[in-house]
Amino acid sequence: MKALTLIVDNALLREYRGYAILFLYALSRIGRMTRPPYALAFLHQFNNCILQGIGVLTMRATGLGLIIVAYVLTVLAADSGAAMQVLVIVIFREGGAMLAAVVLLLKVGTENTSRLNALWRSGEAGYVDNLGLSAFDYLVVPRILAAICAAVMLTLYFQLLAAMGAMLGSPLFIDTTFDQLFEQLAGQFDVADFCYTLIKSVIFGAIIGTVSCYHGSVGIGGRGQGIRNPLARSLLRSFFFMTLFNALFAYLFYGVLLFGLIRTPV
Repeated sequence: MKALTLIVDNALLREYRGYAILFLYALSRIGRMTRPPYALAFLHQFNNCILQGIGVLTMRATGLGLIIVAYVLTVLAADSGAAMQVLVIVIFREGGAMLAAVVLLLKVGTENTSRLNALWRSGEAGYVDNLGLSAFDYLVVPRILAAICAAVMLTLYFQLLAAMGAMLGSPLFIDTTFDQLFEQLAGQFDVADFCYTLIKSVIFGAIIGTVSCYHGSVGIGGRGQGIRNPLARSLLRSFFFMTLFNALFAYLFYGVLLFGLIRTPV
């Protein structure tokens, strides 16, 4: 039993190490992405990520902003200032980056894993190598970097639409103007919130791109490691790492860094 546990633990450690190696490799190849044909591959993947995400996020973001404001104003019977405060916490601080990342994972992460898996198993990746191009630089690295950039853009897009939906819908429930709501929203939002959500979206994109491409290419070497159901494993691992990072980063950013390691008991 101990031997079996050790084997499982070693397999997990090798897999996690593989994620780190692949991500560091992608970062080391950023310079190559500025030259054709790798630049075209990156732009193609980035456009695909944006198009896949926008179609899902547009109505959901607008509706969610309106629902949050309607709930605070009607059910909680609070004022517009409280509604904007809840909107900042839910959309700009905690929920926006995660919701955009989940959409990116389901739409693009699954596509990366299945597509790359098919390319390697069919031998098309080897054909890219025969053309004098690096298969990993042409097929994998653009997907990882595109997922990072797209996660940031989709998060900002989601937050903007949610804020617009909230401010445009608020006059339906309370006597206020768009200018007043905008001032209240700006008063609740600060630079720390922007940096917080920006860092989260970058990490989420890195997790989605790296994990999905790792399992799609069947390991760092692109050759079989006997991974069963790579799509399911990619989804579970990506969601696990995103959830874990979201909880830890929220505590570190708002619980430790801003308020100190030791709190004075009341």
